[in-house]
Formats: sequence, C-alpha cells, structure tokens
Amino acid sequence: MLYFREIKEWKFVKPIYIGDTIHVELDVVETKAMRRIGGGTVDISLVVLNQNNETLMKGVWTVLIASRPE
Repeated sequence: MLYFREIKEWKFVKPIYIGDTIHVELDVVETKAMRRIGGGTVDISLVVLNQNNETLMKGVWTVLIASRPE
C-alpha cells in the first residue's frame, strides 16, 4: 500500500468496551487503475466485530496501491 487516501463513510454502531476482543473483516469493493501514479485506488469495506459477532463499526476506506512493474 502506498498510503491511506480517505474514509468515504464510517459509522460507530456500538461502543467497544475494555476487555472486548475485536476483529476486522475486509472486502475489496472496487478497484480503479491510475497509471499516472503507477498503481490505483482500492475501496475496502471494513466491519469491526466483537467476540459476540456484533458489529461495532463499519465503513469504506480508499487506499492507493502500487502496481507490479511491467
């Protein structure tokens, strides 16, 4: 990853408490080539879940990714 570009949307659904065990599930939603920067953008959907599989936060991030040299 070259760098984090933006948060398109983010929701805080429930609080995270001290002692919670959390994990994040990621899905690639969209990719877009940007040859001028030598890579492209990737939109990633994230869901933060606790130990009971309850959604705590969710949203979409955009990151810039370097492509493989040709």
